[in-house]
Amino acid sequence: MLAAVQTLDFASIRDQLGVADSVVSKHLARLQALGYVTIVKVGGSGYIRTQVSLTKAGRRAFAGHIAALRLIAGAAGLDG
Repeated sequence: MLAAVQTLDFASIRDQLGVADSVVSKHLARLQALGYVTIVKVGGSGYIRTQVSLTKAGRRAFAGHIAALRLIAGAAGLDG
C-alpha cells in the first residue's frame, strides 16, 4: 500500500487490512525501528491523524523483496 503513495493515514491502512489497531501499530513500530517507515502525528480540528510513509530504505527493501519473489516465481514457472 505504501509503495503506491507518498503517505497513507493509519486508519486507511487498518481498514484496508481489516485488522485491529494494535496489529497495525505493532507492525508499523517494527518497520519504523528498521528504518523502513516514518510515522508522523498531524493534529487538526480536535483530533490527531497518524500519517505513514515509506523511507528510501523502505522502498529499496520493498523493491528487493519484489525482485526476490519474481525470481522465485520464475524458477517455479509462474512468471506468466
